[in-house]
Amino acid sequence: MQPVYSLNLVNEVFESDLEGYYHYYKLVHVEHTEKVINGLHLIFVELPKFTPNTYAAKKMQVLWLRYLTEISQHTREVPQELMDNPQIKKAVTALEESAFTDAQLLGYEKFWDIISVEKTLYSSAERKGRKAGMEQGLQQGLEQGLEQGLEIGREEGARKQNFSNARKFKQLGVAADIIAQATGLSIEEIEGL
Repeated sequence: MQPVYSLNLVNEVFESDLEGYYHYYKLVHVEHTEKVINGLHLIFVELPKFTPNTYAAKKMQVLWLRYLTEISQHTREVPQELMDNPQIKKAVTALEESAFTDAQLLGYEKFWDIISVEKTLYSSAERKGRKAGMEQGLQQGLEQGLEQGLEIGREEGARKQNFSNARKFKQLGVAADIIAQATGLSIEEIEGL
């Protein structure tokens, strides 16, 4: 059984011994009180006990009272200040859906099924695109990294060779300025050998 909710706004106090304005009841079998109808919910709101303390609560009270008094089967356009509130917008949507004919409801459900499929396809394509992009980026990064690594290795190898040649030239007594010209090392580096 689909759950059924009965929301009852009562403009009097009927539960004076209970605190609070919101009362939630379930139907219980008279003779067998352990038997409860789980699908039927009775909710009573005692309006005189409801006293909003903040501006936001007062605004919500006014919006809900407007919703309950202004919206009917003759309503063609819901005031924007009601639609700006997410909870009331959800209630308006539920009300609109409940007024659909079977054919309209079927069309509405098909519409949301199509939207759901589109979202799934879009999400899947996005994931595939990201994965392909990451793989391509990784491949390019590896290629660039390898190329840079080889270049750095060549430069480091050439620099070591220059130091090795500079040591040999220095041992042979060649002047530091000539060694610097031949190897590309600075005079300070050659003197430090």
